[in-house]
Amino acid sequence: MKVPIVIPARLTSSRIDRKPLVEFGGMTLVERVVDHAMASKKASQVIVATDSQEVYNLLYGRMIENDSRLMLAENTRQTFRNGTERVAAVLKGHKIDFQYAINLQCDEPEITGADLDRMIDHLEQANPSDRPAMLTYGFHRPNEARTANVVKVAVDLSGRAMHFSRAPMAGSMTHVGVYALGIGTLCQYVSWDPTPLEKAERLEQLRILEHGLPCEVLDLGRQVQAINTPADLYDFKRKYRRQEADARMPASR
Repeated sequence: MKVPIVIPARLTSSRIDRKPLVEFGGMTLVERVVDHAMASKKASQVIVATDSQEVYNLLYGRMIENDSRLMLAENTRQTFRNGTERVAAVLKGHKIDFQYAINLQCDEPEITGADLDRMIDHLEQANPSDRPAMLTYGFHRPNEARTANVVKVAVDLSGRAMHFSRAPMAGSMTHVGVYALGIGTLCQYVSWDPTPLEKAERLEQLRILEHGLPCEVLDLGRQVQAINTPADLYDFKRKYRRQEADARMPASR
């Protein structure tokens, strides 16, 4: 199964200025996400879809020197309504061959290559007639997040999403910004207008549910830190510094 990973890396952000280029630990956010995607053993290709010449220049040397699987797709159009539309445009414009495509959001620096391979494994092992239109991740928090910056997903007993929302939902999981979408789903998605719930919640994945297509949710099994706000970035940098300090500590005898 051919499954490229596409990382939309739009430079502008409403809450964090120039978010893909934010640096910590000697590496930018987009470089960190690309490194994790490149660690996938099953992805057919890793594509960075950006509207920024700066992001393109930053990654160009890595593309030339490191791995032929890495591709940069500079697209200066800024009229895409969300990352899924940008992913679809890049795959179509560059005539990429695929059965599913993974949309890995640039603000998910803790999603690993192993996490991405698990998604691909899940799709490969499923009966073709039972494969979902969309596959994503969630994880359980000890206490339900109440901030609107954290997206929640309510999941039914069969592991399928019933609703995504920024509002608190009892018994929900925290949603993770990575999606695998089938080629047919992507083609349908871009042909549809934004749906009422999608516009109300400002959540692109609701367009799938509102058209009655199945979205399966895998339990990630651990908490991860997405970077949606300046407070998230502060917390992530603090955690990263703590991990670095722990790694320098001599092992106890």
